[in-house]
Amino acid sequence: MKIDLIKHTINGKVPEEIPSEPITMEQIEDLYKIYRSSVPHSGVRYSRYFTARKLDDLSTEELATNIDRKTAQKNLEQAVLFAILRKDIVFPENNGWFWQSANIPQLVLFKTWFNVPDTELVR
Repeated sequence: MKIDLIKHTINGKVPEEIPSEPITMEQIEDLYKIYRSSVPHSGVRYSRYFTARKLDDLSTEELATNIDRKTAQKNLEQAVLFAILRKDIVFPENNGWFWQSANIPQLVLFKTWFNVPDTELVR
């Protein structure tokens, strides 16, 4: 599954069905924590949007118990996309070109992701 946060698409198409439950910034932060410590498969390139810990940085326990990176990436990127399309989260007006989480400094959302044409917004 390829999620494009700039074009607001999943596999090249704007999603037609979006969950009705609002997505909060806290949920996105929780999903990012899961993604950051997820288990990668060697030699595979993951998210172009979010950073994660390297395989060598994960403990044996994390390697044995954490979710695989591909699933964690899909969950995180899909939640961010849906939250933007539903306007559950909006880009702060006084920020420059990115927003950085105060709770998790590695979590950054870019202003370009929030440029959604009105025709794509879910009401």
